[in-house]
Amino acid sequence: MDESGDWVKQRTIVLKESDTGDVEATLSRLSAMHGIISLGHDSLALAVKYDLREISLADIQSGLHSLNMLLKLALVQRLRYGLIHFMETNQRDNLQQKSGWHERVRDIYTWHYQHKADDAGIMRSQLWRKYANKK
Repeated sequence: MDESGDWVKQRTIVLKESDTGDVEATLSRLSAMHGIISLGHDSLALAVKYDLREISLADIQSGLHSLNMLLKLALVQRLRYGLIHFMETNQRDNLQQKSGWHERVRDIYTWHYQHKADDAGIMRSQLWRKYANKK
């Protein structure tokens, strides 16, 4: 897996205090998910490093939920996770686009250049006709 670029994310997921009992078993199951690079934990938090091209934070959180690990969802965490989900969704959608911004700019430039060249050709032919008709 390529660990460079904006696609490798590292997040901290805070767990509820009551659900910290079987963290090792959860980590082993969670590390089996495709796209997770590394996992670590301390008393109430999981440190997850993952490749966004293969898995998102929302997928990891749903995996934790399916393993009966409850997340601490105070208002600040909900806002933070919501912003992260929004950004990751946009990044993943941008991956799926077939043409990027640079290609659109190139197409616009090419279109204007071609039309300018066509207009110049029309002008030259009209000037040539005027010149030829004077003689």
